[in-house]
Amino acid sequence: MADRDIKDYMAYNPVDGTLMWTKRSAYGTKETRKVNLNTKGRSKVQFNRRTYQASVVAWYLFYGEWPNKQVDHIDNDTSNIKITNLRLVTQMQNNMNRRKLKVKNSPFKGVSKTKAGTWKASIRINKIALHLGTFKTEIEAAIAYDKSAKENFGEYAKVNGVKL
Repeated sequence: MADRDIKDYMAYNPVDGTLMWTKRSAYGTKETRKVNLNTKGRSKVQFNRRTYQASVVAWYLFYGEWPNKQVDHIDNDTSNIKITNLRLVTQMQNNMNRRKLKVKNSPFKGVSKTKAGTWKASIRINKIALHLGTFKTEIEAAIAYDKSAKENFGEYAKVNGVKL
């Protein structure tokens, strides 16, 4: 059982991002059924007593080799495993593309309200938190975060997308 390969049991459609279980029937015809993916958090697939992220399986089935880095979802939708939405990234690059944490008091990433009632913008670069400034409005702080994120993270930047 240890020598079973997932590609012998699954197929992947890179256009619509579906994974299919495949098997041979007793009559030699090939039957397929869609893989049920967990929609809460990262989609996962169980095979041979192991759990795999669906995006990692999709990468393997499309390219024929297991990814040597993390597989990132460009649009941050972990259920979207179309090959055009997947890319290999380092842990640091994956962190750059992370969504806003929900613990802060602003809907904008990198923005929080100070005790004085102003708005603070900050960003984390190479595991170091940097203060970008204090602003009168939440929008100004969000713009400051976006500018810094674009400068430091390039295509991996997850920005707020606000304008004055």
